[in-house]
Amino acid sequence: MNTSWKVLITARGAQAAGEQAQELLRNAGCEIIFPPKFGALKEDELTAALSGMDAVLASLDGYSDNVLSSAAASRLKIIARWGVGYDSVDIAAATRNGIVVTYTPGLLDDAVADYTFALLLALARRVHEVHVTMQRGEWKNAWGDDIAGKTLGIIGLGRIGKAVARRASGFNMRVLAHG
Repeated sequence: MNTSWKVLITARGAQAAGEQAQELLRNAGCEIIFPPKFGALKEDELTAALSGMDAVLASLDGYSDNVLSSAAASRLKIIARWGVGYDSVDIAAATRNGIVVTYTPGLLDDAVADYTFALLLALARRVHEVHVTMQRGEWKNAWGDDIAGKTLGIIGLGRIGKAVARRASGFNMRVLAHG
């Protein structure tokens, strides 16, 4: 089978959890390439890895104007971010070079909100202190503070911020937010 596109995968998650996506690409005749290490790749590493590539399933690699305008990126048609956001991609440079940029909104909203709330609870309840003393074979009471009824400030009320706010409502927290 002739390969139609060469697809670079720099996102570790796409290798670990993206078997179905890889299978779809292979069935479409694409050749999948993994770099020697996963992203975020530095500018020189990324430029070297892009040589001959048609597409990238990208980590937070730095797609600067220098990278996107390089000879190595001349075949590049699409940068598909495996994750939320595309801050690491110079959109104006991609547009000038005819490169489409996509991302996966909503992919990790609940996971990030859960993790945010887990950290909030761990800090409020001083879990880290108790963990350290237990590792030393000791016991220390460190109940920490309640979060129920407290005020939570959220800066950035996008999908993830709203998911954190929903979790806070379960603790009867007052939420102040700024978009």
